[in-house]
Amino acid sequence: MPENIIDVRINNTLSIINTIRFTDSYTKKDISQKLGLSFATVSNTCNELKERNVLIEREVSGSNAGRSNVGRSPKNILLNYSHFLAGCFDFHIQNTVTLALYDLRDEQVAEKTFIYDTGTEAGELISLCHKMFLEVLDDHQLTDKNIYGVGVAVPAVYQSETGLTIASGFEVFDNQPVKKYFEDIFHIPAFVDNESNLGALATMVFQSAGHNENLIYLFVSEGLGLGVINKGKVLTGAHGAAGEICHIPIGSEDFVCKLCGQRGCVESDLSIRGFLTSFYGETDSRANIAELWVKFVKKVHKGDGRAIAVVRDKAALMGRLISVLVNLLDPNAICIGGEIKSLFDLIYPDLVSEMNKRLLIKDARNITIFPDKYTDTILKGCSERAYTEFFPLLVK
Repeated sequence: MPENIIDVRINNTLSIINTIRFTDSYTKKDISQKLGLSFATVSNTCNELKERNVLIEREVSGSNAGRSNVGRSPKNILLNYSHFLAGCFDFHIQNTVTLALYDLRDEQVAEKTFIYDTGTEAGELISLCHKMFLEVLDDHQLTDKNIYGVGVAVPAVYQSETGLTIASGFEVFDNQPVKKYFEDIFHIPAFVDNESNLGALATMVFQSAGHNENLIYLFVSEGLGLGVINKGKVLTGAHGAAGEICHIPIGSEDFVCKLCGQRGCVESDLSIRGFLTSFYGETDSRANIAELWVKFVKKVHKGDGRAIAVVRDKAALMGRLISVLVNLLDPNAICIGGEIKSLFDLIYPDLVSEMNKRLLIKDARNITIFPDKYTDTILKGCSERAYTEFFPLLVK
């Protein structure tokens, strides 16, 4: 019985916090009515959280100030969202780390990007991340006491049963205990996940236009990734590898996959390197892919016929890939993320045309397809996961 009472209290506490997380306009009475909890329960819980610096109060101003006719003036109950921060790390670009701090509303407080050398070992890289992290905290007059958790986005599969990141195109993350490195070096709870899963999570929360129960996030960057939201949850599978689409064999036989050595893997075509190889010919593995991509996109926007032909060819292939995904997963919405989103308007018509040729119940699906509107979607996903994973530990 005591355990049940404790569980109820924790659930009530988290319900109150989630209710006010993105608003500053609720009083205790509002919260009580919205959640169906007694005013006494809400008031006592809010008072406890205020003592622990989780909540703050603000006098109701303007037209709302007169809602209470007797007793004390009502106060809005606010989450002290800027006091608790998540440290977020995005490794999806080769030899590059973007670290950022996010508050409890997934708003960015600080960001820093730095380069690491090829051949850097995983433990060494995480130590470098910690050094840069402390610099960011110092620059913003913060301490690690403000950080309640760390989120890490990797271009790899994270296996929770082994604690290892596997099947990564970046050698530094292959078969590495990245989570353990972070927790040992940072001394803060950390989670690790594939960048596309985190992109899907952030898309569900912030930009899915109401279609957040079933959506897919197609991430086209230096690799090709897929995040899947099924009934409001990230689909991970038995070993964390759900959504791994790189080796679906519908690509060109001209390309040999750099990971598995086979021909026809769709990632070889639809990664940005695949676009560049189709336009420039085989690119040196040491070439600055980011710079080449910027030049390619400029050619497309200037109307270069050959560049546009490459994009349209890839768009048709993307449509065939998405038709497979739609028939398997039946999403309401599809978000296209990564560097490719800058070409979304050109890609969209051929993608949809090719997709629709292969859909089973296309007239009834009514799928929304849209480009990722944020530049920090993966980092927002890290922050959101940190909130759901670690913030409840602070209020128990």
